[in-house]
Amino acid sequence: MTLSLHPLTRALRASLFGLSLAVAAVPVMAEQGAASQQQSWDIPAGPLADALDRFARQAGVSLSYAAEEVAGKQSPGVQALSDTAEALRMLLGGTGMQVEQLSPKAFLLNVPGDAQGALNLGAISVVGAGLGGVTEGSGSYTTGAVSIGKTPQSLRRTPQSVTVLTEQRMKDQNLTNLKQMLQQTPGVVVDQTDSERVTYYSRGYQIDALQFDGSTINVDWRSGNFIQPDVATLDHVEVLRGASGMLRGSGNPSGVVNMVRKRPTREFQGSASYTLGSWDANRYVADVSGPLTESGNIRGRVIAVHDDKDFFQDTRMERKNVFYTVLAADLSDSTTVTGGLEYSEIDATGAWGGLVPDFDGSPLRFSRSTFLGANWARWDRTNTHAFAELDHAFDNGWSL
Repeated sequence: MTLSLHPLTRALRASLFGLSLAVAAVPVMAEQGAASQQQSWDIPAGPLADALDRFARQAGVSLSYAAEEVAGKQSPGVQALSDTAEALRMLLGGTGMQVEQLSPKAFLLNVPGDAQGALNLGAISVVGAGLGGVTEGSGSYTTGAVSIGKTPQSLRRTPQSVTVLTEQRMKDQNLTNLKQMLQQTPGVVVDQTDSERVTYYSRGYQIDALQFDGSTINVDWRSGNFIQPDVATLDHVEVLRGASGMLRGSGNPSGVVNMVRKRPTREFQGSASYTLGSWDANRYVADVSGPLTESGNIRGRVIAVHDDKDFFQDTRMERKNVFYTVLAADLSDSTTVTGGLEYSEIDATGAWGGLVPDFDGSPLRFSRSTFLGANWARWDRTNTHAFAELDHAFDNGWSL
């Protein structure tokens, strides 16, 4: 059976369908009309911030902008019959700002960027300095290059475990000699044989490789004649653990201790310090450095130390004096010659070997302050180190 619609029914359905389309389109048309509706504007010229505030209240819209982009700018005002967006553009005339309509009632104001949309920023100066081989005055706990090997290398390019004790760390921990520094180094064992002799171990072997500025010196740690270097003369200390044949030639698998001396500075500087500690410990340090000529091509440095202290043991005492001087001269823009002298002396009472044991081998129960050495026993000694070096920088970046 075939059903047919009455012509009147078809006409009613078509009318209802057209009415629904018209109703659905009303909100869109009304919203678009609100944005383009014209009205009369009368906002006088004046500060841009005040003009925008008045415009927003009069138009009932939301304006978003950065306060620093508006501050100090003047608006020409607007007296016209126009829609909201056009009136806002006239209000911003001559200010260099642009309008972006986010919605019929919201606008974004900003300073236009370049053709790619990036903001035009003012010139930015970045000033910095990378870490070099000197740690003095850097406040750093590392160094840009270590001089243990044949040539200075960064820590990243050194194929061994390396600990650097910088000037800043020495100050923070109040370290005064090499023994104290190695006691703070991971992987190093400090063996105090008696009052004056000390031996260092790493990786199970004795460390017998001692360097100043990358150059090995012959010294017997166990003899007691070697005076532990004073930190006042050192810029930093580098401790390499493990075999170092790849870097410095033959040696044992224990490690290397490299001490980097302080050098003259191109600017004048001077310092003096006094430290007071337990058991009548008194330490005086004076350090003066700077140019010796007007051009600064000749520079010098002098460091003097007096360290005077007693110990928790009866009759024990130590008096140490250190004098260090170094000169540097620029023979050319790429060549520098450096020479220096370090003199150290210690007057001390000490004992050879440790305490004698009881008959059964157990330690004797002496008081902590007991000292079995004679009060007239002395262990006085002096050390003198002289050095000279020539540095030349080639045009291809190599140095000698």
